[in-house]
Amino acid sequence: MFTAAFINVYAEVDVVHYINRDQALEEFQRLSGFGEALSYLDSNPLPAVVVVTPLERHSSPEGARQLLEKLEREPEVSFGRLDIEWLERLQAMVRLIERTVLAIAALLVLAVVLVIGNTIRLAIMNRRTEIEVMKLVGATEAFIQRPFLYTGIWYGVIGGVLAWIIINLLVWYLDSALAELLGLYGSQLQIQALSMAELVKLVLLASFLGWLGSYLSVRQHLRAIEPS
Repeated sequence: MFTAAFINVYAEVDVVHYINRDQALEEFQRLSGFGEALSYLDSNPLPAVVVVTPLERHSSPEGARQLLEKLEREPEVSFGRLDIEWLERLQAMVRLIERTVLAIAALLVLAVVLVIGNTIRLAIMNRRTEIEVMKLVGATEAFIQRPFLYTGIWYGVIGGVLAWIIINLLVWYLDSALAELLGLYGSQLQIQALSMAELVKLVLLASFLGWLGSYLSVRQHLRAIEPS
């Protein structure tokens, strides 16, 4: 018990659970199916066990190995075991998901710019006669471009808000399934919905992409329109 209390002060440790010899034997009898056979033993062969859960920032495979080595140097610890395989599989899954999300995000950014650019192009074509008249009366290109740029920004703002709503709905829908999956690996990680601060960042990014798509479209197509 002294070892468990001493380990609990480690900076890398989150939770320490002490299992004495009697509890270990009772658990082994319940899970192994050898309850009747174990009752014939003269003494309890199982040692006391200290189950150590590291903090999240030390829960990587390398961090867990370093913590195990540190614990094994304690004189009261006979030996240590590290169940690292599930942790490595979980880390590999997380890395795969992160790369997939980044790839999808890059494709969506490109799609936003192209879609808004094409929408602005159609708007320019529909107002071709009006633009020709404005150029005839001496309107500057900046004056003609401004409404289209504002339109692209508003498209981005609306798209950002819709994306925030859809993401939060997906998080709510997938939360229980992900919690069940992570529970199989003994993890308590949870996915969180986007906060209001993240909504502001998302809207700013989307509005910039809307401006960029409209700016590229306007610069390309307005120059092609000249009064005849």
